Amino acid sequence: AAGQGFGSLSERQKIVSTMKLPFYPCFLIRTGLVFKVPTAFTPSLISGNTRKLGFQGLQRAHMSFYNSIDAAEDQSLLADVKIDPYLGTKLGTYRETYCARYSNIEKGDVLRWIEEETMKLQKTSMLSGSLSASTLQSLIRLRGAKNVLEIGTYTGFTAIAMGAVAPRVVTVDNFKAEPASENVCREAIKMAEVNVSIMKMDAKEALNTLITDVKEPFDFVFIDGDKKEQIDYYELFLNNTNLFDPKGVIAVDNTLWYSRVFHGDEKIGDEDTVAVRKFNEHVRSDPRTFVSILPVRDGITLIQRV
Repeated sequence: AAGQGFGSLSERQKIVSTMKLPFYPCFLIRTGLVFKVPTAFTPSLISGNTRKLGFQGLQRAHMSFYNSIDAAEDQSLLADVKIDPYLGTKLGTYRETYCARYSNIEKGDVLRWIEEETMKLQKTSMLSGSLSASTLQSLIRLRGAKNVLEIGTYTGFTAIAMGAVAPRVVTVDNFKAEPASENVCREAIKMAEVNVSIMKMDAKEALNTLITDVKEPFDFVFIDGDKKEQIDYYELFLNNTNLFDPKGVIAVDNTLWYSRVFHGDEKIGDEDTVAVRKFNEHVRSDPRTFVSILPVRDGITLIQRV
């Protein structure tokens, strides 16, 4: 919020002097960092009238606009919203639902069927969201990926989503988390008529098999498997160019892990949370790769070689 965490007026002015231009008016107004309009602003970014207002005027002008703080308290929007535990707030849930509604998704009819069938199972939280599926489809299209590998599929939701836009998908799952999920996955593949093949085995066993047997390296990888083994998967991909194309993309799901990773081990120290936290630290400190976390659902980390 404006003025929070930035200290006194002189301290905030000092922060401004060290920041690089161009600034964006909305950021400056929200953080309380506007003291004069930088020369980098063009008339299209900030009007002449606003330039004459000064900081206090900008604050007053800002307060007249409905924004996300207002939306977070707007019961006309949020009264009936059931909070998604991945997203944590009513507004976060509403925003993601809105984004999914206005995003394209291929094979949406089959994905809806998978959602319905998954709701009959026990581990329904393992189902990915529609926005995650749409995001993966966009990433595959942008990369122009032809050979996709998935680690962990459950009922096949993301495998079908990726298979809708990629010529070939291989998905790896031992289906031990819930054996009934395998039937849903296989039926969905038939319904969708996509080129998705299943390797029913443990992930590291499958990867070691693929290292010797794969004919073409994978150019897009989606990891949604055992959190405690993710660093091992990552290293296998980076160290075997016959398995993973050096120009490819790795996407890793659940890297925000219900927001549990924000705390240290001493407060939240279960095995999966510690493993996700270590994975995030491992890839962020690796000079071989460029990493970006997208706040989509439970967090999707994108990794590319530099």
